[in-house]
Amino acid sequence: MQKPSAPSPRLRRTLWAGLLVLVLGLALFWWLRVDLRTSLARSDGAWVRTETYSSIREPEITTAELVLEDPAYRALVDLLAAQSYRKVLLPQNPSHDLTGGANVTFLTLDFTAGGVRTFSLTLTSDGTLQADGVVLDTWPGQPDGQALFEQAMAILQS
Repeated sequence: MQKPSAPSPRLRRTLWAGLLVLVLGLALFWWLRVDLRTSLARSDGAWVRTETYSSIREPEITTAELVLEDPAYRALVDLLAAQSYRKVLLPQNPSHDLTGGANVTFLTLDFTAGGVRTFSLTLTSDGTLQADGVVLDTWPGQPDGQALFEQAMAILQS
């Protein structure tokens, strides 16, 4: 009977390199992942502010307060909690193009618990997402920032 031979040093290095890549990939995934579900579950209301900018005119601003009993509040929380978010590695300063009469609307949701602001989420009509100043994006296979903005606005307008 032959004695089993030990793996070659080259195979060992390849296995260790593969394991290292896997561990680094998982660490990067956990670092990029942003979970808003806990913050949303702890909130009991939201202050809503929309600002629409168009060319050189003054912005149109509307504000509202949503409380736990509002169907729109519950629908917004359900919509936002259903998404998985990730940090954008190389965020670029978003410049919102207002040339040619284009409008850009900012939807800022300041979530509260007991009347105190817990975190802020800003969605824009051109697809930019930010949570407390951190630029976010949704994971592939989910609605992008622009679709999320449109869904949130539809909830608020219903």
